[in-house]
Amino acid sequence: MPPSRRTVPILLLLGALSSLAADLGPDIAMHQDFKTTTFPPRSWTVHSGAGQSWQRMAGPAAAGGAATLGPARQEFALSAWLLSPEIDLEGMATPALSFYDRIDLESSGFNRLEVLVSLDYHGGDPEEATWYALLCRQPHNAQPWRRSTILLDEFRGQRITIAFFGQLDGGDNAWAVDNVWVAEAETLTASPPSVEAYGADGQVALVWRAAGPADHYDVLRAAERHGQYFPVATVPATPHPALAFRDAALVNGLTYWYRIRAVDAKGRSVYYSPLPATPTASWSVIPATLPSTGPVTEIALTRP
Repeated sequence: MPPSRRTVPILLLLGALSSLAADLGPDIAMHQDFKTTTFPPRSWTVHSGAGQSWQRMAGPAAAGGAATLGPARQEFALSAWLLSPEIDLEGMATPALSFYDRIDLESSGFNRLEVLVSLDYHGGDPEEATWYALLCRQPHNAQPWRRSTILLDEFRGQRITIAFFGQLDGGDNAWAVDNVWVAEAETLTASPPSVEAYGADGQVALVWRAAGPADHYDVLRAAERHGQYFPVATVPATPHPALAFRDAALVNGLTYWYRIRAVDAKGRSVYYSPLPATPTASWSVIPATLPSTGPVTEIALTRP
């Protein structure tokens, strides 16, 4: 079954710092490389919905291991959760999640891979907790080992649990995850990116600062904050420190959610935090100062 999507107020969860993160330093809240021979590692848990569960298999480094869901090698689909221990983000200015993952696909049936976060999971059946989607994929092609970094600043100061939830069609489909970090964004990336969104008449203007050695930026859009984000544009990186994109033909009064994904030449990604924008007939974007895509020095909004 897919993860629960109950809507409840966000809880501020209190308690002592877990022993797992106590010795990692002030900028690192959690790290797991799955090198231990025992699986799942201490304080991690797995929960199976159908078929095989997560297991330890060969990782991206010869001496290491990786948490792997599949290969199914069965006619029916499988689904399972891999759950982190509780992670304390207290005192972190810009927390971020980073991990490597690989996707092996033999069949192109229904395959759904999600990275989720919860504020109220305390063990037991994860279906009983409330989960917020950080990343949702429905892959149609295999993917080699790649690193993704997702900013968690919207959960700053709270206690969270990270989950990797996979639903895989039968066959040799598999999803592997390794080298999972929760740390300050500056520890994981060159600098935390920033992005702003402006609603105008039938359109939304996005402006963001360049983030490290990006090759290009993907603009993603969703109907709700923690919904599934779909790509709407790719913006090439330029030497200019600021870039922009104008999303047109939108409905005035309807709120859209956006994320920017910076991708480097090796396929490694940094996901900007989601932010909303609502088109409104009260404002117009001056085309001369905001191209459809590319570098920009300023943005100007005027009354129509």
